[in-house]
Amino acid sequence: MIRRILIAVVAVVLLASMVIRLASNKSKIDKETSYRDSTGNVAVNVRTVQTSSRSHELALTGIFRPSKEAPLSAEIPGKIARVSAAEGDYLVAGQVIAELDQSTLLLKLAADQAQYDHSKEDLARYENLGKREATTDATLKQIRLTNTLNEIAVKNDEDQIGKSKIRAAISGYLTTKHFEVGMVVSPAATLGQIDNTDVLKFTAMVPEHDMVKLQLAQPVSLHADVYPDLSYPGTITQISARGDDNHQYKVEVTVVNGNKQHPLKAGMNGTLAVVVRGAVTGIFIPREALVGSTEHPQVYLAGNGLAVLKKVSAGGTFGTEIQILQGLSAGDRVVTTGMNSLKDSTTIHIVGDK
Repeated sequence: MIRRILIAVVAVVLLASMVIRLASNKSKIDKETSYRDSTGNVAVNVRTVQTSSRSHELALTGIFRPSKEAPLSAEIPGKIARVSAAEGDYLVAGQVIAELDQSTLLLKLAADQAQYDHSKEDLARYENLGKREATTDATLKQIRLTNTLNEIAVKNDEDQIGKSKIRAAISGYLTTKHFEVGMVVSPAATLGQIDNTDVLKFTAMVPEHDMVKLQLAQPVSLHADVYPDLSYPGTITQISARGDDNHQYKVEVTVVNGNKQHPLKAGMNGTLAVVVRGAVTGIFIPREALVGSTEHPQVYLAGNGLAVLKKVSAGGTFGTEIQILQGLSAGDRVVTTGMNSLKDSTTIHIVGDK
């Protein structure tokens, strides 16, 4: 019993010793951290601000889409006997892409044509008899009706033979193809897709506060993500009259796909850029230089080896910069990097002034 008590006492003593040691180490770490925080000497970059002018450019992301799209399908059921186009081919409106087996249709046309030729001969004979009053009006009417029905049958056969040829509804590229020789098709099946990319539609969803700055027929510049250094001129051709649940409106821009060396493709991501108002003069700093909340923005000013926290009033954004309406003067040096390691009056050393 005494032995158990001794073991328990020793365990308590060891535990207490460990707690005291950990508390002592934490105190030392806190002091060292506090010392480093208080002494600072943080490396920062700064920008010496000046009064300058900026143009307010609206940048909106979107997607390039074909100006015209047409699904491909057969007009009548049948089995494909010939295919004359491959996926990726450029097609002209009306061009034959595939043909269905016409053997049954041709046989029916031959039979109906023979009946029609025979009925035309009968009609001519009975018309002559009628002139001599050698036949009844009822018989003549029946012969005329038979001839008309045979003529309609021939025209219907010719129409079906024409529909057995699958044609391109619009000019464009055959972007998808789901048919081969021997396949049985029906009018309900979609066999492929034709996209016209000679002219493209750039589609973007625009917030309501930016949508009111745009207007129909307004010229804009388009940039494809894959060609960041190139610009494609476009014109706003549609602004949706109704927004979605997120208060965004669809805006369409028409652009001619005329750059043969760097052609645009349907489905590419891009950006719409448009100057929505004239040049603005003031003080501008990088947006990442702001600290604090959007309601109470602040910046760090560099002076006398210290970073001093300063309240400012922010205006509109211009690309990667933001206008400062109050709180800064020309010649002030604003800290642009290293803000996460700063507190008010932290000591700093400047490594770059941009």
